[in-house]
Amino acid sequence: MKLNFLTIITFILITMCSSIFATDSELNEVANENVSNKGTSITSDQLEMQSLENVHTFTFKGNVVVDSDQLHVTSDELLIFSNNNNKEASDASDESLAHGKIGKIERVIASGNVFIKEDTRTLKAGQATINTLTGEIILENNPVYEDSDGIVTGYRMILRKGEKKAYVEPGNGERPKIVLPKLKNLNPTIDG
Repeated sequence: MKLNFLTIITFILITMCSSIFATDSELNEVANENVSNKGTSITSDQLEMQSLENVHTFTFKGNVVVDSDQLHVTSDELLIFSNNNNKEASDASDESLAHGKIGKIERVIASGNVFIKEDTRTLKAGQATINTLTGEIILENNPVYEDSDGIVTGYRMILRKGEKKAYVEPGNGERPKIVLPKLKNLNPTIDG
């Protein structure tokens, strides 16, 4: 029972968190003023974009909201790192952002009051770090995952998509914990 429940939680958490990543075309849609409800939009009080030789950074600060058809994310800050390390992009690295060449998103860090909602599932954490290259998601600062099947808490959660595993680690006096729905009475002779 525990293994199946953890497998389901791992799959759901990985699916939820990987939904944060917009494709290059979706991010280009966001940059366009005529964004429709089809894409993923990211809004914040402040946005800073920086283009270096092989990497672009997008730093969203203050009241960050990521919205798509199936996902809603809020945080105090959101950093997106994209690699622009291909021949075409490096030939025009200074102009790549201006020409809409965002590159491949490699890492996303949401920090401060992170809240993720997808359908009936919610996740709260102080910080969520997603590595798109390895498929690893690290949830820190007392993450809480909740859905109709239960609640999982711990000091830190590490999800490894390739291994289909989730690790819930202890720390600062907090132990991993799963709260399941109330079990049915298994003894048919006892009323209740």
